[in-house]
Amino acid sequence: MSLDALRETPSVQDADSRFTALPIWADAAPTSGSPCMFRKVFRVAGQPIDITLSIVAELRYRVWVNGQYVGHGIVSRHPHQRFIETHDLAHACQVGSNVIAILADAPDLDTHYQMRSDHPFVAAHLTITDQAGDVSRLQTDTSWRVCSHTGWRRDVPRSGWALPPIDCYQTVAAHRDWQALDFDDSHWGYAQKVAVYQPLAETVQLAPTPPLRYGWAPAQKVLACYQSPIDPPRLEPNMREDLYAGMLSNAMWQRCKDVAVDLPGTTEGTMRIRHLDGRWATAIDLDLGCEQVGQIVFDIKTASTGVIDIGWAEGLDERNRPQLLRHGYSYLNRMIVTEAGQWRWEPMGYSGMRYLTLVFYQFDGDISFDRLGVRTSEPNLPRVADVRTEDQDIQALWDLCERTVRIGTQHCIMDCPTREQAMYIGDGHLTGRWLYQLTGDARHWRYLVTQQFERQSPDGQLRDSVFCAHAHSLIDYNLLAVIGTRDYMNATGDHECVKALLPACRRVMSGFAARLNEMGLIDIGDAGRQRKSDQQCGYQSTPAHVQGLKWAENLFIDHPGCGSHNAGDAGIDRRQVNTALNALYIIALRAIADLEHQVGDKQVAQHDQQRADTISNQMSHIFWSPNDRLFADGLVRKQLSPQYSQQTNVLCVWAGLIEADAARDLLQRIIETPGPYMAISGPYFWAYTLPLLAKHDLHSLALKQVKSQWGVMLDGGATTLWETFAGDDADTLCHPWAAAPLDMIQSLVLGIDPVSVTPTDVLTIRPMIGDVASMSGGMARAEGYVHIQWERIDNGKQVRISGELPTGVKACLTPIGTDICIDIKGQWSHDIPISDDSKQPNK
Repeated sequence: MSLDALRETPSVQDADSRFTALPIWADAAPTSGSPCMFRKVFRVAGQPIDITLSIVAELRYRVWVNGQYVGHGIVSRHPHQRFIETHDLAHACQVGSNVIAILADAPDLDTHYQMRSDHPFVAAHLTITDQAGDVSRLQTDTSWRVCSHTGWRRDVPRSGWALPPIDCYQTVAAHRDWQALDFDDSHWGYAQKVAVYQPLAETVQLAPTPPLRYGWAPAQKVLACYQSPIDPPRLEPNMREDLYAGMLSNAMWQRCKDVAVDLPGTTEGTMRIRHLDGRWATAIDLDLGCEQVGQIVFDIKTASTGVIDIGWAEGLDERNRPQLLRHGYSYLNRMIVTEAGQWRWEPMGYSGMRYLTLVFYQFDGDISFDRLGVRTSEPNLPRVADVRTEDQDIQALWDLCERTVRIGTQHCIMDCPTREQAMYIGDGHLTGRWLYQLTGDARHWRYLVTQQFERQSPDGQLRDSVFCAHAHSLIDYNLLAVIGTRDYMNATGDHECVKALLPACRRVMSGFAARLNEMGLIDIGDAGRQRKSDQQCGYQSTPAHVQGLKWAENLFIDHPGCGSHNAGDAGIDRRQVNTALNALYIIALRAIADLEHQVGDKQVAQHDQQRADTISNQMSHIFWSPNDRLFADGLVRKQLSPQYSQQTNVLCVWAGLIEADAARDLLQRIIETPGPYMAISGPYFWAYTLPLLAKHDLHSLALKQVKSQWGVMLDGGATTLWETFAGDDADTLCHPWAAAPLDMIQSLVLGIDPVSVTPTDVLTIRPMIGDVASMSGGMARAEGYVHIQWERIDNGKQVRISGELPTGVKACLTPIGTDICIDIKGQWSHDIPISDDSKQPNK
């Protein structure tokens, strides 16, 4: 089987093991800032069995074949790395002529999830495999057609401080349907080979994370229609991010009676708008039915010219309208229609949204939509683990958490798909582990584990957001990087990867050791909450390690007291000798001791463990308040802080500062009767609290608290998890870090230990058969999928429990509240008597 290009294209060659595609752009010496459109017509001379496009670009791109959308790439990475993404084209190609169309973008600024290199390029090759196994390839070269006058404008503001400029497209009649095979690109120029700072063939590697899969979510419902006598807000590059949405939000809108809107509810999302009057701005609010992550897409036919502002929101404001302005961000894009007719809107970026707002300016007559909705995206991963139970609260929590983790992850783990789209260390290790337990695929977690150390400062510090350009370093996130690396090793058994990262973990811990005060503790002074914004703009091609990360710039721990979230609640005292940070340092010392013991130096491991024990014994006296029977938040001017927090006390229990019986009492007190002045844990920090409750046999308390706390989200109509329990204007409403109930259901209710086992180890399974009457579910693990299910029989006097273990895995079944210990393997089933004791709280 062969692939024949057009006669003008000398780019067909046999595939080889090297990526030899030319990096191309519209100019031989391009600068960042302007997108480019690329096209290449090719022929397929018979029915292939495989057609794969491999593509690498500096920043973001979108691909079509024969006008059909194939996929996009926004691979968060460091500038000295290049990752090839692959796309299956078999469904879009045909025998005979075909066309590949690529839109590539290279903004001239850094974002919170990407640092530019100032070397924009696209390089791609297409491979076709025939039934005989012969492989041919078409690749980017100077025969590709290119156009840099795309209609996408750059004289616009950013949507927010962490994201690129808004998408603003001015329709160009000459580019109508430019992705289609029959488009005439003879007026376009030819691509130019561009220089890159390192040869592609020597640096590219396959993308480390799974590809995306795409779906379609049509607009479901028209909420309302409004009018206002305003003109389109003027957009300027340097205007404040919140002004765009602010100008629309503050306009005098009134209900519209003259405009007719018809949304028949088709699978494509067709909509008709009649009787528009160009003297008025008309806003139509729409509901997608639930939170979606992806790109707003529509095909539109207009009878006149005009401007469309395209807005999206995760929630509604006090007027019951989509909240286009949230936490200082304008969630708006713009389309400028310069000629009546048929047009398509497909933005560069993606976001998370539940509601849409379309604002029409200067249009007269009717507008029709053949398609209106969101092209959704999520990792193309199997849904291995699932939970089914008659307990409606647990089922609702599982579904909410599972969906958030799944759609809240895109090309990489991120804090949220709306406000920042950034891979934070603290968020990421939790999400990566949960995604692994759901799917059995550790690639996202492994990507975080390796990339967090890629631009490590010489003194060991790490960026809080792994790929961004700023010099911020959250102090506790440095320690969480070491702890998360240990957790990754223990869950996946990937010793080879972790062994290569051990020197970086050592540098982190050495950096902390160098800052210990005369008491042997970490003192961050009074600067624990200061934020600075030094930008490292541009990229120097030689250094992979960047100088100058800010020590003590911020101590996170959890949201309370940081300022922007949980306003009005008691906050954590982060000053000077902070208890939580020092407890986390002990935990990190034990984590690196575990790393050293398994993949490093056992003598060093023993030394680190002894240091952790010494500091733990010291701290147990320094920070304990005997009057309040709590650990204070720290030492301020050598006196105990008057502030207490659940977070500090949980970390002290985790660090072993208190004996087991006293720890159980402490945990129960701070959760059941915290008092009005104690800082309360948010959804993120419960991921650390819940495992400790299970460890100290407070299972029923943990389940009760989860149902109560996350029930606020369920009662509030959440379809994805909120950033905090407040769910207010400062929150994003699709935040995977809040999915602690997912882990609790797998590890605590189903009772499956997440730590990997060797053939000689015994897996522990401790299901909560007394608290939950029936359940079926499991966990994806390094050894394979572990399944368990149970139901009440014999009028509730017994529980029939069964399941299946991967081949070679042995386990001990010890239901909570019983003294039973049953050895199990393979497929197994047992009937277990259930006593009243197993139903009692906290047994």
